[in-house]
Amino acid sequence: MLTLEQRRAALQDEMDSLGRQLTQLSIQLYSDSAPTSTAAPAAQPRTTVSARPAKRSKRGHLKAQILDALRAAGAAGVKVKELAQSIGTKPVNVHSWFHSALKTDKTITKIKGGHYRLKSAPAGGAAAAAPAPTPVASKPRGGKRKPSKRGQVSANILAALKAAGSSGITVSDLSKKLGSSYKNVYIWFATTGKKQPGLKKIAPATYSLAS
Repeated sequence: MLTLEQRRAALQDEMDSLGRQLTQLSIQLYSDSAPTSTAAPAAQPRTTVSARPAKRSKRGHLKAQILDALRAAGAAGVKVKELAQSIGTKPVNVHSWFHSALKTDKTITKIKGGHYRLKSAPAGGAAAAAPAPTPVASKPRGGKRKPSKRGQVSANILAALKAAGSSGITVSDLSKKLGSSYKNVYIWFATTGKKQPGLKKIAPATYSLAS
């Protein structure tokens, strides 16, 4: 890598030198005044010198871009060539960054040649925990409770209470029988159920409906 960088710097210096020579020749051919030949070459080195520090100062920005791409890609990871094209840099710069990062950053892993990703252990645990409550809560409510609304819920609970008879039924058994959550059934008894004639609490979380 050092050899390639030295060669690149040498080629850049040669190109700058050739550019200055061409500028001086053009000035001598198309201009009669000699002082402008010294002013024109001075402007070009300034632009090239100011461009080089700008590239060097982007190293921290390169790290941020690569880490953002790794987080967005997730378990699929990113390929060096595609990543370099997307962030507008050379693949050798991205390869060099990953080569150094693997030694210091334990969250980055190499899938295969030129293919990297973030380790999925931390993200996997959080992702696995989040969807768990969502299906349980959303599927029954979205599929059954919304169309039937409150009136149907009351009708189902009252029918189950009548079927249980004087022995009554617990909130837990009733929620399982109706396919609803324990919390929803308990709230029904604490609110709507209080208005139902003949409904009695015969034991903790156990109710019966007098015929």
